[in-house]
Amino acid sequence: MPALGEIATALNLELRGDPARPIDGLAPLEKASPEHLTFVSEKRHLSKLSLTQAGAVILHPDWVDQWSGCALL
Repeated sequence: MPALGEIATALNLELRGDPARPIDGLAPLEKASPEHLTFVSEKRHLSKLSLTQAGAVILHPDWVDQWSGCALL
């Protein structure tokens, strides 16, 4: 199971949060659990962030204030 920091390095993304957080897969915002990585690619989906249980989210740096958890920017 890769750590979030390893994923950030592989994708050349900035990490906000715990680099040691284990990630066990990808999932849609609505179905993600704490071991999942998910993403927001369009502004219209930002409202779903408050509902997700994802362990980390890939999102645009301009939207980082919409998410308090681990993020890849």
